[in-house]
Amino acid sequence: DSVLKWWDLILLDEPTNDLDRESIQWLTEALKESLAACLIISHDKEFLNNIVTNIYEIEWWEINSYTWNYDFYEQQKMNAYSRNKELYERQQEEEKRIKQQTMELKQKARSIWRIWNTRDNDKWDGAAKVEKKLAQRAKALEWRLERIEKIEKPVAHKPLQINIEASNEPEWNIQID
Repeated sequence: DSVLKWWDLILLDEPTNDLDRESIQWLTEALKESLAACLIISHDKEFLNNIVTNIYEIEWWEINSYTWNYDFYEQQKMNAYSRNKELYERQQEEEKRIKQQTMELKQKARSIWRIWNTRDNDKWDGAAKVEKKLAQRAKALEWRLERIEKIEKPVAHKPLQINIEASNEPEWNIQID
């Protein structure tokens, strides 16, 4: 009979830190038998893989849920990052292309106006129509650019590394990368 089965919520902070293999196995089996919701903070991937069935991650004020074990969660995170990075890069290329087209259309419209403005006024009507169409196309591209759904640049999470160097003097040099 598991001692943990009577609880509704179990909070564990690094539960395997000071346990031997036998104790970790007992805790693993006890948690599997328990019907309680568990909030586990741990760096022991093997333990997490044996215990968890759902992972809830809080990142940038959003909660993301993953069903399965820790290895699956890591794989899904990597896949999501790669997918978001690709979408972001495509969006950046599309924005650049639209901005370039807009600039070219505006330049053509200005050059048509300059050329025909210095020539015969009887041909000005045709040039004005062409210039107006180019300006409208440029405006449509600007409108399209404004309506593109913005994709946030994905952030690659690097593990926190702390380097502490001690010298003979009574001060410490701490560097966090």
